[in-house]
Amino acid sequence: MTYAISIEWERCQDGIVGREESPDGAERVALDRDGPDFGSKVANQLHEILSPPIVEAKLWLQYRTERRETYVRRLDGLKNLLVTEYVNAKDSESLIEFVRKYGFPAPGDAIHIDDLIELQVGMRNILVEYNNSSTFQAAADFRTMAAQHIADIKPDLVTPPGTNGLSLTLVPDSLQGFMLLEAASVMTGGALVMKCAHCGAIFVSGSHTGRRKTAHYCSNRCRVAAQRA
Repeated sequence: MTYAISIEWERCQDGIVGREESPDGAERVALDRDGPDFGSKVANQLHEILSPPIVEAKLWLQYRTERRETYVRRLDGLKNLLVTEYVNAKDSESLIEFVRKYGFPAPGDAIHIDDLIELQVGMRNILVEYNNSSTFQAAADFRTMAAQHIADIKPDLVTPPGTNGLSLTLVPDSLQGFMLLEAASVMTGGALVMKCAHCGAIFVSGSHTGRRKTAHYCSNRCRVAAQRA
């Protein structure tokens, strides 16, 4: 890769809580997941991604306290991607655990659960379309999501740890922007998007990923489990 991606982001040290109303009192109508107004891609994949579905109570997630800690995430290759961890959150607990670990995808102290799901499904669609060789559709969906979720990207020159040289680094303005740039790096970096033959999780293989292009499993655990089945 000729560039890196980096972000400095915040999470709450004390975790998050759920609530039924917006913290600022603003109204937001929960999406009717069975209705005609719910996007077709979301409706078709929601039950595949979230099993069991997220309970409709406590639709808002909010940071528990005002205590924050800052962390830096840097992508120099295609290992340990946040975007694959995010799209592989298959139930409410794992989706909320992602937010606890990394903070909300967008700036702010609260988020509606449907916004988390829509973002998750959109990113999954991009990776699945690329995996299915629908590269033009994947690129079109990426451009749409980038326009919606990336307000700014700043270039920087940094010295990577353990080196004396400089690296061009792209710094997006949000965690969701960082994950979208991860997806773009997968599609432009020669990697393959795969679906685990055992658990069905999305993972990447090939160039810069630390996995062979012929990999069929997302982890050694799944490979062993499949062999024992």
